[in-house]
Amino acid sequence: FVLFILFQGFFALNWVIISLIFETLKIFMIILMILIETGFLFKTIKNFKAITIDGDLKYPNLMETSYSLLTLFLYLEFSLMTYFFLFEFLFLGVFESITISLFLLFLFTLIDVYFLNKIKRNYARLIHTITYFSLSIVILLSINRFLNQNPYLLSLEIFIFIFMQFYTNYSFFTSLSSVYTDKEESLRKTRFIVQEYLGIGFYLTLFLLILQTLLLNSIEFQLIMLFLSLLVHGLMILDSFVFKFLKKSSKYIIAISWGFIMIFTSINMIRFYLVNFIDIVVTIIPLVIFILILEFVYIFKLMDFWKLITRHKEKIRFYLYLLAYINFITWPLYFVSTNLLLTFNLIIFSLLVMLIITYVDKVQDIEGEYVILKENSRNLIRTFSFLSIGGLLSIDVYILLNLVPLSNFFLNLNTALFVFIIFLGIKLKPFKQHSLKAFIFWSVVFLQLSIFLYYLSLSYVISGVVFGLMILVYPFVFLLEEIGELFSKFVGILSKYYIKFKLIVKTVFLKIISFVKANIRYIWITLSIFISIFIGVLISPLILNLLNPIHSTLVIFPVFGLLFSIIPSEKSEDVDVMFKRRMLRLIISWGSVIGVLFGFIAPALYIFTTWISIWILGAVLLPYISFKEKREKISIKWRFYTLIILIIMLILFGILFGIQILGGFL
Repeated sequence: FVLFILFQGFFALNWVIISLIFETLKIFMIILMILIETGFLFKTIKNFKAITIDGDLKYPNLMETSYSLLTLFLYLEFSLMTYFFLFEFLFLGVFESITISLFLLFLFTLIDVYFLNKIKRNYARLIHTITYFSLSIVILLSINRFLNQNPYLLSLEIFIFIFMQFYTNYSFFTSLSSVYTDKEESLRKTRFIVQEYLGIGFYLTLFLLILQTLLLNSIEFQLIMLFLSLLVHGLMILDSFVFKFLKKSSKYIIAISWGFIMIFTSINMIRFYLVNFIDIVVTIIPLVIFILILEFVYIFKLMDFWKLITRHKEKIRFYLYLLAYINFITWPLYFVSTNLLLTFNLIIFSLLVMLIITYVDKVQDIEGEYVILKENSRNLIRTFSFLSIGGLLSIDVYILLNLVPLSNFFLNLNTALFVFIIFLGIKLKPFKQHSLKAFIFWSVVFLQLSIFLYYLSLSYVISGVVFGLMILVYPFVFLLEEIGELFSKFVGILSKYYIKFKLIVKTVFLKIISFVKANIRYIWITLSIFISIFIGVLISPLILNLLNPIHSTLVIFPVFGLLFSIIPSEKSEDVDVMFKRRMLRLIISWGSVIGVLFGFIAPALYIFTTWISIWILGAVLLPYISFKEKREKISIKWRFYTLIILIIMLILFGILFGIQILGGFL
């Protein structure tokens, strides 16, 4: 113990003398010597502990405290040594050297706090916190040196400093909680309060930093406001779900930021169209309205904290849906031009959208009643739009027919009226029952068809006779209703017999299925025999002539073996019995494959093929049996017997193969 202390002293003295002789005595060398001496102290304390009985120590925790202090001194000395090495030898600046040395000290204490635990936890956390805070101060001062050259760095350095204080806050209050365990709850609340203020500062500095970046890049005011609104909106959504620095205030800021997004989105979109598509700027109005509707839907959802909004929620939804429907209906009308045909088609398309909306609208209240379009309004709009489409489409057809050269005015007019009559008939359904309305509609339809027939035949007689016959036929048409009822009864009788027949077929099918399930083994064996015989005949000289008669006959047996091995074995609770059946199927499959191969290879290769296949079978079978032993707890005898049989067969066929080679058969 004394000798080691003398060694430490002489080592330090020699270090100083040698440094003075070679003129290398710098602060770095002194700290390096102190670092080495601190390392020696670990050995000194260990020797002291060896010669001291635990009962003789006045302070039982002295050794533990000594090791803890020495570890702390090692961290401090190493960081100081790093600083002077960078400053004196690598000629780095003061701030750069301090930053690196503090970062190393922070890293050492971090590892010690969470992994090594060499320093007492309370002291280690405190030093760790002080180091990290000092590091943030040094980084702040380092960036601050360049403010004269670039004043915009002020927001960046404040942003970095505030961002680093989140960990300072966490580490500091964790240290206090480990010391003052009775005040843990109050310290936790204080930590969250400080964290909220840091969060507000973080948002503000980030906002200013991005605003400054956008201004430096000379971006237009509208785009800057749009981007900042999107940034604030995204940050507040994150805050409401993750960070929760602003608590309820984030909801208000989300709503306000979305309002700015709505304003500047519309401004930028209109401005874009005015600059690039001035000729069709009117056509973007429905698009802007649609986007605004979506934005209003979102903002009203965000403003659920406002009682006025929640109280009139149904009214707001009603007007938004109604505005959306009107916007969709009028959208084609924004493309109206002086072209009469195009205008008619756009109006028809608009009415078609109106008709589709009456079928698509499914917005209902709790009681199941329609909210936007009531039942009466829905039917009225549906009728109006359908008949209007028919009327405008007939005019459209008339205009198109007039464009055809040498077209007849009356024929065109009759065709257009016929189109409208079809739409009218679809809506009115006049032939549901015999009435004056049905007779008038019948007469009008066949009058128009007679006019068509006249222009095709140019004969008044033919068209008049056809029209008269159709009028006379009308009373008999409604007699078909009675025939229809009779036919319906006949169809009903046929349906009953069909159901009975279907039930019989289903019963027979189920019985067949149950019979197949009960006798699947015998059925499959019989089928396997026929399939194997068929394959043997197929490859024989009788059909494909792939093999000679002997080989094609021999192939029947391995093919049957392969098919037979597919049959699932009967279930048993004894795992050894189940394994025995699996092994039997596997061996049959293996033998069948070898048998099929024998039909296509030369007889001289039979022994070699069998020998190689035994190797392959053993390489697969032994790991499989071992796996089953562990998983299903089968008896070890299977692996033992299988190994013995494989070895015997390998030796036997190996000897035969060797004899074959020596005999000169290959």
